[in-house]
Amino acid sequence: MRIFKKEHIPKPKVTLDVYPQAPLDLEIGCGVGLHPIAYCRANPQRNLIALDRSRLRMHKMEKSMQGLGLQNLYMVCEDADKFVAHEVKPGSIENLFLLYPNPYPKKAQANKRWHQMPLMACFLDALTREGRVHLATNEAFYAQEAKRYFVEQWQLRVEYEASYQNQLPFMPRTHFEKKYIERGETIYDFIFAKR
Repeated sequence: MRIFKKEHIPKPKVTLDVYPQAPLDLEIGCGVGLHPIAYCRANPQRNLIALDRSRLRMHKMEKSMQGLGLQNLYMVCEDADKFVAHEVKPGSIENLFLLYPNPYPKKAQANKRWHQMPLMACFLDALTREGRVHLATNEAFYAQEAKRYFVEQWQLRVEYEASYQNQLPFMPRTHFEKKYIERGETIYDFIFAKR
């Protein structure tokens, strides 16, 4: 795998006016915000940066947040590589959420999967010493491959691993998760931790 080089990544157009205090978490690809909003409501003592590159999804999330008064949720509409490489402080993130990332199922697209990208080194550098990566997918091939990469390539340990079908022991975290469970698809859920 190529070595990640921060200097090759363009600077983001969007930055945070004030960097959130610890404890701090990051969600990449937060979509319309079902998980970030629920997470911040359930964990008012934690701060979360919710990152997505779609203005439309961010607008929908902003509308959903109206009247909730969430002071611990920071929305950022930007590409993950640019924002994390240049704006996220090393060792500042306790939990990184990758909930139902695009699996890029074609063989030619494999290098676009988060766990196969050199950028993952930057993501992991952003984690604290006890930092964790939360990954969920409905694709069996993606789950198996991601687990192998996180353990062998990125030297993380599996702290939690489960699969669910037809029902979850918790409320669906994303609209995708709700749809997949209703269809009877299997959900693969992981937490990887630094060793």
